Amino acid sequence: ASAKRFPSDGRPVYVQVGSSDSVQHVLYSIFSRTEVVESGVLNLTYGKVSTRQLTYKPEYGDGLLLTCAWVKEGVV
Repeated sequence: ASAKRFPSDGRPVYVQVGSSDSVQHVLYSIFSRTEVVESGVLNLTYGKVSTRQLTYKPEYGDGLLLTCAWVKEGVV
């Protein structure tokens, strides 16, 4: 993550997810205090990184939580 807090001037925070494995199957969820903001799957290959740009919204309350789970050869 490019920052631990959302900037007060409205600029985004960037979050990168990736690994050095040749094939990556990543399950992710983004949570606010009260809801699932987004969830999905990233299928990445060696050397690829997924970059997300997150800009603060009032419904995020005091922040977000990003969880990731990697699946490799059928094992989480």
